[in-house]
Amino acid sequence: MLLSFSFSNFASFKSVQTFSMLASEKNVEHPENLIAGKVLKSSLIYGANASGKTNFVDAFYDFRDIMLDSTSSEEKEPQISQTSPFLLDDESSDEPTQFEIVFQENAVTYRYGLAFNEFEILEEWLYTKTVRETEVFFREKQKIIYKKSRFTELDSFIENDELTIDKTIPVVSVAALSSKEICRTIINFVKKVRIISGINERGFKAITYKLFEEDEQFRSWALSILKNFNIHNLNIEHIKEESSHIRSKVTRLKVEVVKKTKDGFDDFPISFESEGTRKVLYLLGPLYDSIISNNLLIIDEFDSKFHTLLTKEILKIFHQFSNKESQLIAVVQDSCLMDSSLLRPDQIWFVDKDQLTNESQLYSLIEYKIKKKESYSSDYLEGQYGAIPLFSSYTEIDELMKG
Repeated sequence: MLLSFSFSNFASFKSVQTFSMLASEKNVEHPENLIAGKVLKSSLIYGANASGKTNFVDAFYDFRDIMLDSTSSEEKEPQISQTSPFLLDDESSDEPTQFEIVFQENAVTYRYGLAFNEFEILEEWLYTKTVRETEVFFREKQKIIYKKSRFTELDSFIENDELTIDKTIPVVSVAALSSKEICRTIINFVKKVRIISGINERGFKAITYKLFEEDEQFRSWALSILKNFNIHNLNIEHIKEESSHIRSKVTRLKVEVVKKTKDGFDDFPISFESEGTRKVLYLLGPLYDSIISNNLLIIDEFDSKFHTLLTKEILKIFHQFSNKESQLIAVVQDSCLMDSSLLRPDQIWFVDKDQLTNESQLYSLIEYKIKKKESYSSDYLEGQYGAIPLFSSYTEIDELMKG
C-alpha cells in the first residue's frame, strides 16, 4: 500500500511536493476509511482549473512509465527524456527532476527514488525498514554503493564498481527482469498503480465488459449495485461485420441492459442509459479490480457526469469492500463531497497555483487548524483553503462583453 509519493521539478510543480496516505493521529473518525488503522484507503484532490491537478496525476504516470518501460527493447527516445521539468523560469530546465515513492509490502517499508535530467539518471536510491530504516543501495550516475554481504541483486550489473547498464535506465528495472527479490518487489508495486481518466471512458469500460464475461463473482457483485439503477443484467454479444476499409471482418460489441418493466423484463441498448449511469457501470470494473488485487487506483475527473449523492455512494462502496490494502486517489471538483460524514480531513487535498511564480503547490486540509464541521464546502468556496478560481479584476471582462 502507498504511504507517500514525492516529486519535484515536474510540469507545473517546481519545489518538492509530498502527497501522503498516512492517516493523521489527530483524527479518530471513520475507521472504515483506514487500512490497519494507520493508512488511508482514499483521498480526494481539489483545485481550480489549470492549477495542476492533472499534472499531479501525470507525475504518477511518468514515474510508472520510467520504471516499467525503460527496459523495452524497442529503439525509442529514453523515458527520462520524455518528462517535462518546470519550464516557467530560466533555471529549472537545467535542474534534475525527482520522484520518490514510499510503500509497505509484507510488513516491510520500502523507500525508492531517482533523480534525473533528460540525458541520464543522476541518482537512484533504495531504503528498507522493518524496525529502523537501512540503506540498500545508492547510485550516483554509473557509480553505485551497496553492502555486497547483505545485497547481491546488482552484482551481475557491475564491473569495477560501475554499472554496465544504460545510463538512462533505473537499475531496479533491469534487476527485476532477472527476478531479483527486492527489485522485483519495487516493480510489482509500481505495476499496481492503475491510472484512468473519468472523462475518457474508452480507457476502462473494456475492463468492465471483460470481467462481466469472465468473472462470475464480479458479475454478481456488479449487478447487486446496478439493480439500484434498474439494471438487472447485462448482455454482451460479439458480432462480426464486414469492413469495406480493410476488406475483412471486424468484431464489434453489442451491449444491452436488462431492465424491469411493468410487463416483466426487457432488453435495451446501453446507449439508452444516461452518461452518468454508463460511467457507473464502466467504473465498476476498475474498482473491483483494485479491491480484489490490492491495487492503487488513480482517477482523474472522477466525479464528472455524477450527481453528488452518486459520487458519495461510489466512495462508500469502495470503503466498504476495500478491506485489505487497495487504495483510491480521485481528482474531483464537487465541493459537496467535503462531508465529514463521509471523509476525514486528512483525506482531502488541494492543488493551488501561485499567481506570481505559476508554481503548483500540493497540501492537505489537515494542515489547517480547523474545528470539525459537518461540511468544509462553504469555507472552501469562500477561499479559506485556496485552490479555487479567483479573478483579480472583472474590468477587462466587462469591457470585452460590451464589445
